[in-house]
Amino acid sequence: MAEDQGASETQPLLGGESETKPQSSFLDCCKRRSSEGGDVNQKELDEVEPITDEMTYQPGSLLRWSSLLLPTGSIWRSWHLWFTMLKLAGIAFGICAVVVLTVPDPVSLKIEHFLKISYFLNFFVGLCVSFFMKSSLERWHDCTEGFLELGDAIRNLHMQFQALGVPEERADMCIRYGLLSGYFLRSQLVYETQSPKEIQETKQRMWEAITSTSTKVAKGISPKIDHDELKLLMTVSDPAGVMWNWISSLVARMAEDGEIPGMATPTYGRIMNLCQDAHDGIRHVRSSISVRAPFVYVHMLASLVHINNLLNAFSLGLVFGVAASGYLMHAGHHPVFKEAVRGNQVERDVSFCGVTVLVCTLGPLFYQAITEISIALSQPFASKFGKIPVDRLLHTLEEDLSDGKVVSRQLPHWERPRFKQ
Repeated sequence: MAEDQGASETQPLLGGESETKPQSSFLDCCKRRSSEGGDVNQKELDEVEPITDEMTYQPGSLLRWSSLLLPTGSIWRSWHLWFTMLKLAGIAFGICAVVVLTVPDPVSLKIEHFLKISYFLNFFVGLCVSFFMKSSLERWHDCTEGFLELGDAIRNLHMQFQALGVPEERADMCIRYGLLSGYFLRSQLVYETQSPKEIQETKQRMWEAITSTSTKVAKGISPKIDHDELKLLMTVSDPAGVMWNWISSLVARMAEDGEIPGMATPTYGRIMNLCQDAHDGIRHVRSSISVRAPFVYVHMLASLVHINNLLNAFSLGLVFGVAASGYLMHAGHHPVFKEAVRGNQVERDVSFCGVTVLVCTLGPLFYQAITEISIALSQPFASKFGKIPVDRLLHTLEEDLSDGKVVSRQLPHWERPRFKQ
């Protein structure tokens, strides 16, 4: 009987099946070394496995050259990035073919003048893209902090209820509403980035998920909601915020019933401040996602990146064309022109071509990659790159609340306190 009771107490607060989250090799390594009385070796930290989301990785592993081998979650796995570079390469080879077939004297082309324009734009675009990257990263951090504020408010509210000995059915109802607010917020931010047709389908799947007792959402959370609650929530535009109106009303009801200190007490004010903190966290998240950089600024920045990439491709095509045409003329294999070109001129063009390949290839590649990263960070629920791991945060929150509930029942040396005897 004791074992059955202990097992039931570890069930998630929202009624879902318990799910044991496997420990990472990092935690196993630390626990093993701690039990042996030694410190954690840096080599063991670097051998830690893999990235599961955007916030779960070991910085030490990035110091090795193996980090260049296209790890999961990096921008180098973006098909759009490489497709853009392929198109730029096609433009460069097209310009090269035109130069080879139409220019009788490639030496007369002063390609250095074209490269000066590319060099100037590379510097200017790099400066603008770095500012955009910084602002996008700050908005991503603000959004993540909003979710953490919501989770901390729910944890503190649960701690207050356990300290006051609030009846479990009332405390569990408040916590269930709080967890549901996090799930609603996540779902809203997902479907707000979709087309009108996809929004309706996503909303329908959301309501079906929270009314199904067998469907797991957010890694183990299986929210239960009754028919009356569902009927009311489907009529509002912001169910995540409405949940905290219900929680604050329920807290006031408990104060009137004497289950927590009355409304004129500091304790009641503290509990209501926690509700306000949670609502502020929701507004913080929504403002970080909804308030974007002005379109005129982002459009101009994207246009500069595209123009810079095209100019670099054009310059690279000219350099390739001059070098290839000069070499073919020198070797006597040119299909159109038969004039001879001096060997030292060919060597100069080939060496200059090698330097230009590095400048006109790496520059567009890095600027295009940084632009895609910045755009992904500015909308973390519409792209797989920079996605905030809300599912893991909600699952960790539920585990913390479940553990706190179990520990508050099994106090070591004192009886459980109750405000209302």
